[in-house]
Amino acid sequence: MKNTLMCFILILCAIILHAEKVAEFPEMMQPARIKIDGNEMFVVDSRSKIEVYSLSEQMLLREISKKGQGPGEFQYLPFLKIFPDSLFLGAYTKVMVFSKDGKLIEENRQFPVTKALPAGDNYVSFGTVREGEDIYRTVNLIGSDMKQIKELHRHLRVRRKGGINPIRDYMNFDTLGNRIFIADSREGFVIEVFDSSGEKEYIIDKELEKIRITNEFKTAYIEQLTSRPGGQGQEWKTAVDQWGVEYDRFFPDIREFQVADDRIYVQTYKTEQRKTEFIILDLKGSSSQSVFLPLYEEGSLVDKYVYTFHKGDYYYLKYNDDKEMWELHRLDLSS
Repeated sequence: MKNTLMCFILILCAIILHAEKVAEFPEMMQPARIKIDGNEMFVVDSRSKIEVYSLSEQMLLREISKKGQGPGEFQYLPFLKIFPDSLFLGAYTKVMVFSKDGKLIEENRQFPVTKALPAGDNYVSFGTVREGEDIYRTVNLIGSDMKQIKELHRHLRVRRKGGINPIRDYMNFDTLGNRIFIADSREGFVIEVFDSSGEKEYIIDKELEKIRITNEFKTAYIEQLTSRPGGQGQEWKTAVDQWGVEYDRFFPDIREFQVADDRIYVQTYKTEQRKTEFIILDLKGSSSQSVFLPLYEEGSLVDKYVYTFHKGDYYYLKYNDDKEMWELHRLDLSS
C-alpha cells in the first residue's frame, strides 16, 4: 500500500530563501552540467570539454578531457561524479577516471550507452530492448569487465497514434557509493533502490497531489519548444506539424531527480511564485522537505538553469544578459 507524504515529516517552507551570487565567470561559454568540489567547480561544456573553475578567484584553472575518440576523450557530453581523489566521466562507449589535476588514470570501453555511473566496483548504464513492436529503455548493471550482469529496470516507450507527447514520463537513475537509485514516474512517485550487486533493497513509493496540465500551459509550452534557438526549435515544429500533439491529463509526479550528500532531490511540476518545487528526501524516503527554488528564466517553461546540490546548498548558473557572462548563485537550504 502506498504511503502518502502527509504520513511523513513534510515541511512546506514558509521561509523565503534568498540566493547569493558566489562568482562571475567571463570566460565561461556553454555550461551543460556542473559539480562543486570545495573551492572548485567542474563544468561539462557543450563544446565537448571539461572545464575547472576557481570559485574564489572566479577564473578558469584547467581543462580536462576533450571531444575525440582517443584515450581520455569523449564523443558526447559525459556525466560527472566527483570523488575525494578522482573524477569519474561516464560517456558514450566508455567510462574514464581522472585525477583532480586532469591525468587519465583508467579507461574502460563499453557498448554504446547514453549514460554510465559507478556503483561500488560495478557500473550502471542505460540500454534498449525490443520485444515485438514494443521498445523498452532498460537500466543495466555492468561489471568491471564491461559485460552486463543483470537488468535492473525496464521502461516501455509508449508510441502514440494521436500525436507526440511533449511531457513524457520520466525514468532515470543515479548512484551514491554502493547504492543505485532508479526513478520512474510511470508508476507515480516511485524510486527503487538497489545495492551495487543489483539486489533490490527497498522502494520509496509515495502519493502526490496530481497537477492538471492546463490549456494555457499546453499552448505556451509548444510555442517555446518550437521557438528554441538553433535546430531544436525547427525539429519540434516539424514534428508537431507532422504528428500533432497529445497531452496526458496530468503531469508526471517526477520531473527530474538526483542524489547527493545522503539526500534525494526530486523536482516536480509544481510551481509557486515563479519557482519550482523540489522534494528533499533522506535516502530511505522516510522524511521529506518541500522547497521552491529558482530554476527557469522568468516566463520560461523550457530553458532551465544549470544546477547542482552540494553539502545542503543549491547552486545554479544564470546568464547575465547585461554583463554578458555566467554567474553562479547559491541558496542555503538548511534555513
